[in-house]
Amino acid sequence: MRAADLRRLYAFPARACTRAVMISTLDGSVTGADDRSGSIGTPADRTIYLLQRELADAVLVGAGTARAESYHPPQTRADGSRLTLVVVSERGSLPPSLATASTHPGSVLFITPRSAAPRRLATARRCLGAEHVWTIGEDHVDLAELRARLTGHGLRHLVCEGGPTLLGAMYAADLIDELALTTAPLTVGGDAGRIITGPAADRPHRLAMLLEGSNTLLSLWRVQR
Repeated sequence: MRAADLRRLYAFPARACTRAVMISTLDGSVTGADDRSGSIGTPADRTIYLLQRELADAVLVGAGTARAESYHPPQTRADGSRLTLVVVSERGSLPPSLATASTHPGSVLFITPRSAAPRRLATARRCLGAEHVWTIGEDHVDLAELRARLTGHGLRHLVCEGGPTLLGAMYAADLIDELALTTAPLTVGGDAGRIITGPAADRPHRLAMLLEGSNTLLSLWRVQR
């Protein structure tokens, strides 16, 4: 399929929208034997993953996933714009791979509750700049307030890349509008988690699109309210 067609199919709606972007094996695992989602990816998944980052204003990710998958500050895009990486940490611990974000000012926003350890907050502010460290909520990050603030800063189209705990909290707060789910053509067994963990999140979805490439299923679902 042509790149232009894929861009049209995966385009965000005009309204503010948060889209979960996840991958799972046939037996429901979100990671491979190395406990990383990258190891179950396929070329088709990689194409769609990068496309959705290109279409989005910001990526929302939990600090644990950013740490495990070695996230780095986003680079400037071809059109001169830059994707914003929004990292959520309940403990205030900045992933080491993002400690150099000061060389790309504003490319990373670090979100943590006000109860985070002062020492960790000081480290994050030193690495990212105080204006790029937001304390939202008391003991836990208030995700509804976070999305409202991001929208107020012009970051209206978000992709949430997990991990499962953050995605579960987003679903529980009814903050997910769409789910772009890749089903990788393999099984891994073991006891790896699902794409969502945490509180009950009973949300009906409507299938908006289903594509296949290299035995990989690429689906886009819309949450029904």
